[in-house]
Amino acid sequence: MKKIVLTAAVAIAAFAAKAQTTAVSTLNTSAILNEVIVLTPTSQNGAPGNNTFFGFISNTFNTIAEYDNGLDLVENPQVLPVGSGEFEFTIASSVGYNVVATSPVNFTWSGGGSQTYPMAASALKLTVVGAPSGATSVLPANTALNSAGTTLFAHPMGHTTANWGMNVHLTPGYGHQGGTYTLPVTITATTI
Repeated sequence: MKKIVLTAAVAIAAFAAKAQTTAVSTLNTSAILNEVIVLTPTSQNGAPGNNTFFGFISNTFNTIAEYDNGLDLVENPQVLPVGSGEFEFTIASSVGYNVVATSPVNFTWSGGGSQTYPMAASALKLTVVGAPSGATSVLPANTALNSAGTTLFAHPMGHTTANWGMNVHLTPGYGHQGGTYTLPVTITATTI
């Protein structure tokens, strides 16, 4: 019986020692990745490709206390509920990016006569609300707008669609003639 078991063990060892052969094939793959970034106001006027808010951003100053303390500017007509981030955006990017606000140096004025004391863009104070998770360099609350460029926040890497908002506060100061003051603020997201 020992001889049969030993013969079977030698036979199994002989089969196990047989060399294996392998065939290899390589598949070369490639893809072209373009950097993609999308910044969209949540409340648009509905026109395709138009990234402007539905109404205009405004408020009316009627008292000295309002001049002293300033007022939050609101979307008119009010499309979004008042709350966290008066002006809301969505953003998505395949890579890291910066979000910057720019504007002309001064508000334009429409009223009677000639304007004697222009209102600077820095009268606007901006606050980022709910920057996307992982954002860095988030603008401190109530930072004056620098017309040359105010970084709202940066993000070191891409992410899927995220919501964020911005509050806009105006403290005009004194000496400005009555009338309508207008300042276009451009929000730009740029890949880094």
